[in-house]
Amino acid sequence: MRSNVVLIDFENVQPATLEALEPEHYRLIVFVGTTQTKLPFEIVSAVQRMGERAEYVRISGTGPNALDFHIAFYIGQFAAHDPTAFFHIISKDAGFDPLIRHLKTKHISPPAACRSMRCCEPSQAARRSPSRKAARESSPTRSANPRARSHGVTRPSVGR
Repeated sequence: MRSNVVLIDFENVQPATLEALEPEHYRLIVFVGTTQTKLPFEIVSAVQRMGERAEYVRISGTGPNALDFHIAFYIGQFAAHDPTAFFHIISKDAGFDPLIRHLKTKHISPPAACRSMRCCEPSQAARRSPSRKAARESSPTRSANPRARSHGVTRPSVGR
């Protein structure tokens, strides 16, 4: 099954739940800012249950877009390691849109992969690796913040 890498910008999106990320094909990275000193128990508990499939990345340094650059770096690392992975950037920062467009020009994702959706909503479609249609219609995650944006990045699949 195709892996899904979920990257959460925890500085501006604090999901109410991570329930939809329990299936084995999800990997989670929660990016935490240098000034964030407390995390909700529900999130910490969910990350712990995922074991080695989840981790926290504390941002080194402060400044505009510091966390965004960390997310971009991790997308590059994962894309090099797993070229078929499907990426979900959970953020309300529209600054990822140029990155998504650039990745598409490098044939890292099809045009339908970038979309807005709610973060952390458990749904049947989100519990399996998304097809292009499911990627447009469902979300792997639901946020307490209705303005949260998720940007999907995927590579074209072969032999589906």
